[in-house]
Amino acid sequence: MKIIFDARWLRSTKTDGIGNFTLNVLREIILLCREHYFFVLVNPGEVFLFLQKELSDLPNYRFFLVEYSVTSLQNIYSLPRLLANEKPDLYFSPNLPFFSFFLLFPQIAVVHDLIPLIFPELFRDASFKFRLFYGSRFFQRMAIKKLKKVLTVSENSKIDLISRLGLEKEKISVISEGYNQPELKANFQDLLSSRQIAGEYFLAVGRHERYKNLDGLISVYASLPEAVKEKYQLVIIGHFNERITPSLLKKTEELNLQSRIKFFAAVEAPELALFYANCKLFLHLSLYEGFGLILLEAMSFAKPVIAFACSSIPEVTATAALLAPVSDYRQVRENILNLLENEPLYLALSRKARSRALEFSWKKTAEQLRELFADEC
Repeated sequence: MKIIFDARWLRSTKTDGIGNFTLNVLREIILLCREHYFFVLVNPGEVFLFLQKELSDLPNYRFFLVEYSVTSLQNIYSLPRLLANEKPDLYFSPNLPFFSFFLLFPQIAVVHDLIPLIFPELFRDASFKFRLFYGSRFFQRMAIKKLKKVLTVSENSKIDLISRLGLEKEKISVISEGYNQPELKANFQDLLSSRQIAGEYFLAVGRHERYKNLDGLISVYASLPEAVKEKYQLVIIGHFNERITPSLLKKTEELNLQSRIKFFAAVEAPELALFYANCKLFLHLSLYEGFGLILLEAMSFAKPVIAFACSSIPEVTATAALLAPVSDYRQVRENILNLLENEPLYLALSRKARSRALEFSWKKTAEQLRELFADEC
């Protein structure tokens, strides 16, 4: 079978989000499916050179250089003609393409979440093209209607697709995501010194967006007993946002917690691994997650998780976390104190977290895709 794999969703060598999913699924699916031949769509430049190196030891693919990006309107009139010459059996996209209406062969695509529809206020500054397509129920339905199968990464996202877009449940399949545990390559004491962290800490990872609820997290931390705050700092790692970050910093100052709460915009993978490996607890009070990859990353280091029982979070954590009802900050506070005071519970959750994380892998994701490719073609 000839499969077009649209790797143009990998837009940078610093992978995160859709790019991370694209790279890892691409590598694993080519490695696993030796019976198929893959045409990998990629833009020329740095990412192409990066992929050449990443896939250099694999035989059953070739690159297909495309000059325009995966979100360009040129996909509408140029891409169908370009791909038609190859007579593919299937086009696979790691994210929902807005040009699916114009491709005349079977298509499968992944819809990770419906955040632009659920939280439209987050995308006021996005391009008109983005808001028109990903923020539009009409255009999303039209694009998905053209797909032979739509994939998503959690049962919760499947429910969203059914309830918000009116899709037939038979058309949707759920595949799991995997994770890459960052390697520990640096010295933790050097990290503490360079980042001005004094002693033990709780960790939160997530970009500064309203639905990530960092404001609520800061409030919970502020409500903890003084002795706990003296012993444990709160470290928050995530991309800053000019609409959100100033208010978080201001709140920290108003609570006189500047020395106890540390914000870091972004860190490299080896440093992030150290933050995970040495935190006391992983706190995640997000109000919505399509999947929640950072939960798996923290759990892979055997870290107990405290989070809200919402969206896909219970699916990912299973029994390896202490979950509170959404916005029940009193329960979150009690869960933190309970884990700090109850060592047997802490150790049990640590073991469960590690064990649960081992149930997920990119190889498993590729195996699920392989079955779907066979069923649909």
